[in-house]
This record gives sequence, C-alpha cells and structure tokens, in this order.
Amino acid sequence: MLRLFGAVAGKLKGPWPLATPQLKLLGRALLNLFYPLRCSACDSDLPYNSLSKICSPCLASLKSIPQEPSLLFIRSCLLYEGTTQELIRQFKYLGKDYLSEFWVHFLLKEWLHFAEMRTADILTSVPSHPIRLRERGYNQAQVLARSLAQAVGRPYLPLLKRVRYTPSQTHLKKEERAKNIKSAFQALDSASLKGKRVLLVDDVCTTGATLNECAKTLRRAGSGKVFSLTIARQEF
Repeated sequence: MLRLFGAVAGKLKGPWPLATPQLKLLGRALLNLFYPLRCSACDSDLPYNSLSKICSPCLASLKSIPQEPSLLFIRSCLLYEGTTQELIRQFKYLGKDYLSEFWVHFLLKEWLHFAEMRTADILTSVPSHPIRLRERGYNQAQVLARSLAQAVGRPYLPLLKRVRYTPSQTHLKKEERAKNIKSAFQALDSASLKGKRVLLVDDVCTTGATLNECAKTLRRAGSGKVFSLTIARQEF
C-alpha cells in the first residue's frame, strides 16, 4: 500500500490548480487504504482506480444467451446461474441497488440489438406487492426499468399494480406458478395504454408465468404489443 501511495504521489505535478485529476487519484488511493474496493460477486480485491464493482474474472464468467427466433415475447441477457445468480440475489435482497448501473449496460445492449424492442412507446416494470416493497425497500424491476428508460429516451410509467399477495414462486413448478400468479395484477392507467407498445422489464424470467400474466393484464387494458426484457432467465 505504501508503494502504491508513493507511486501515485510521484505523479502529482504542479501547478496545483491543474492537478485536480491527480488529486482525485491520490484521494482514491488513500481511501482504498481504509475501505478497499471489493468485487460484489466474489469479494476479491479490486484496483483502487477501478470504475467497476465487478472483477474481470467474474465478468468473464457471465454467460450470455443465444436468442432463438422462437423467443419473440421474452428477451433475456444472461443465463441465471453462477455469478449472475449471485449478483442478482445481492441486487434483489441485500439492498445493493447500485448494481442497477451494472445491469443496465446489459439491458441496453439487448435494446440496441433487437429492432422490435425499439418500437416500444413506454417502458414499465413488474410491480411488487406493498408487503415485499416494505421488506426490500425498493422494487428492483422498477429501478431497472427507470434506468433503462432514461438511457434510451423513452418514458417510464408504472402501468401495473399487484393487487394480490402471492407466495414466493421459487419452489413452484410451471403449472403451479401460472395458477399462483393468476389475477394478481391490475392495470393502473388504461388511457395511457391505448394502442401503445409496452416494454415490460423484470430481473429474472424462470418460466415466464409472471411476465405472461402482466402482459395479459396490459393487453386487456387496451395496450398494443407487449415485449419483455429481463437480466437473466433459467434454461427452458
């Protein structure tokens, strides 16, 4: 650490008013002495000047999904396994909402790759029940959708409300999930929906039951075509 401090300090050159970038670099090095940067996935040390919260090996371990032509309704960026699964768990349950900045880069890549997505007029998210919202402090899907909407210059609107509390879907089979989530949502603003194409954002797609129920609710309220985009999905 002392060698690191010396190396950074050695780069500082006057006059001081022009040394702001170097001072910032020194500040990061000093801060790293007491609060070292660590990878959010594996907890390994990160360089003091790292702009990412994820180390290179963990980034390299993320597995993208080859998009089959048959998947017209749901697009996902990565397979829900390994590092991806761990980072989503931290984002969703451990309050690490800053990871949304990391995930939005993946969502944006899919947005740019698939032309049909870019026809969406409005972005929205899968809603959380108030009980879950109180437990977690935020709706991770809404955080993602808002960030993506800002990045692509489309409006974000909360178009759905969860009107029925549902048990966790984690350990349910496909048929049980569809039954569990049935009639759990309600459209909030039918006037804003009329004929509009909607991009529905969520963190994970397991069987597609939740996304499908949301899409049905939007369509019944008068929306145009509904697309879905998630960070990850399990292999079907």
